[in-house]
Order: sequence, then structure tokens, then C-alpha cells
Amino acid sequence: VGCSKFYGVKDLGREYDEKYEEWPSDLTFFETAMPYYINEDKFMAFMTTVTTHQTYNVPSTLGDKYLDLFENTEYSTTTKRYLSKMTELDKALGYMLEELDRAGKLEDTVIALFADHYPYGLTNAQINTVLDYDVNVRQEVDRTPMVIYNSTIKPVKVEKYTSLVDLLPTLLNMFDIDYDPRLYLGNDIMDEKYFGRVQFVDGSWQDSVGFYKATNGKFTQTNDEGKTYTTDEILAINND
Repeated sequence: VGCSKFYGVKDLGREYDEKYEEWPSDLTFFETAMPYYINEDKFMAFMTTVTTHQTYNVPSTLGDKYLDLFENTEYSTTTKRYLSKMTELDKALGYMLEELDRAGKLEDTVIALFADHYPYGLTNAQINTVLDYDVNVRQEVDRTPMVIYNSTIKPVKVEKYTSLVDLLPTLLNMFDIDYDPRLYLGNDIMDEKYFGRVQFVDGSWQDSVGFYKATNGKFTQTNDEGKTYTTDEILAINND
């Protein structure tokens, strides 16, 4: 069917900021945009958040807004500014949940939340101070959150390797929508038959067995069960 209406900055009565580092507030965005659909009987809204974009290495309104929350941490000032911006996004999500609950729509709403890339404005070393795994290993820096949420669903953690192309087929199956899977690159991550493998732009790939680096043709086994791939199997995966 497609979108029935696109609301840009001017449509929402907002103003552009000339400074690149001054990305607007996601909280203000949600407060402004949600009244356009929350009172509808049925709705689908695609909302693109922007607050957490760089830069983080110079002062900015939202980058400095919540610095006091992290003053007793050992994070760099750059990292603290990123976390300050993340706090604004967190408050926006909190507002969305509160408004859906107030309108009596929370239990009947599914929220798909995903990040399209890691914070480019931080170095790997700075990212490592926040996470509990090393982003320098394989392509772990590209590991980003993807959450499908409904207040009535029992939480399930999916450990498979997936990517953004898998989100839409997963949602279509969850909603039992009739669609042609041949028209989609991704897979339903809930499907027991889907093994789980993610491909990178340079031809590298990773799954539960190991990591293949296309730039040097090297495969590294990463599982604890001793599983690996033969040369022919690696060639077949590359061709696929």
C-alpha cells in the first residue's frame, strides 16, 4: 500500500538548524509527531530518530545536556556527549510508551526498534569502554540493537546472526501478512529453518561457526564446538 503521508521538518512546524552538530531533539520530535497518528484506530508510523548522530567531540546543546549524569564515570568527554544524546533518545522512547499507554494503545501496538549503524563519531577504543565485548574482533563494531516489542509478549532473545534486511520479513510473518518471500533479500529470524548469517559490504560474512574475511580470504572458527567449514563449503557460501 505504501505511506499515506510523509511529514518532514516543515510539515511538523519545526525549523532546520544550520549547525551540523546541532541535530534536533528526538523527544521534541516525538512530542510533535505522535498527535498526528496516535488517535487513529489503526496506524503504522515510521519514525527516524537523529539526536544520537555525531559530532561528539565539540560542545552542543544535546551533547552537553545530560553530562552531569556521567560526571563520576571514567568515560572520555566525547563518549559522555554521545551518552548524553542517547539519554535524549531514551526519554523520547519513554514518552512514546507513556503516550501509547495513556491512549489505551500500548497493548495493541508493536514497536520495531533498530539502529542502522554504530556511532561513527567514536573510536573503537571509546566504544569498548561502554560495551562488554571487544569491537575490534571480527566485525563486532557493526553489532547494533534490534528490538521487536509488545507489552504483552514474553521476552525472547534471538542469538542468530541477522541484519536489517531480515527485519521486514520477520514482521510480515509475525503479523501473518501474505507476501512473496522471493521479493525480499532477508529471512524471518523466527523461522527454525533459518540458520543465521550476516554479510558485509566487502564480501565478508559471519555466522555461528565463524568469520570469513574477504579481503584476505581467511576463515576464523569462532564456536566452542569445533565446527568449521571446508574450502568447498566456504566457496559455496561466497557464491551464494
